[in-house]
Amino acid sequence: YDEAVQVCESLGQIYHYNLMSHKWVSLRDEVEYVKRYLKILQFKMNSLQVVWEISDAVMGAGCLKLILQPLVENAVLHGLRSKTEDACLTISIHKKISPAGGTEIEIMDNGSGIQAAALAEIEETLARIRQGIPPGSAHIGIDNVYRRLYLEYGGAMNFSIESRPGYGTKVIITIPGGQMNG
Repeated sequence: YDEAVQVCESLGQIYHYNLMSHKWVSLRDEVEYVKRYLKILQFKMNSLQVVWEISDAVMGAGCLKLILQPLVENAVLHGLRSKTEDACLTISIHKKISPAGGTEIEIMDNGSGIQAAALAEIEETLARIRQGIPPGSAHIGIDNVYRRLYLEYGGAMNFSIESRPGYGTKVIITIPGGQMNG
């Protein structure tokens, strides 16, 4: 019963967050939103373990709204859904230690991974977005996140996907300049 109440509360909070018309939120708000989303998924998928590695130094930064959730959703629904045990999702956000600085976001799963042909298709779609060509692909979540980040930061942003079939996938986003809100 308590779990059902928590899921209902999370659904209400998610609905409220989605209705907010702000382009920018705090990273803290974005992370809380993803935690609520994952609470619902963990209710359905008991084997899902989530590891959070987030530096307190970045929590107050501004963040484009709904950047994390679509990537987390992809990791769980496409990478981890077939795992019956030991499904693990790691979300890491920290300041990048380099002369250029920036904020680095990593979303990693130990799921099924992405086959080479599918990964090449995703890379082609991202290239089309950089060229201003409508992507027209089935990768709606990745396309939308990448497009919004690219419109905001252009080539100063880095977005990469590393995947090994049978071992998992990692999406790495580097936002330039030490701030996520330009």
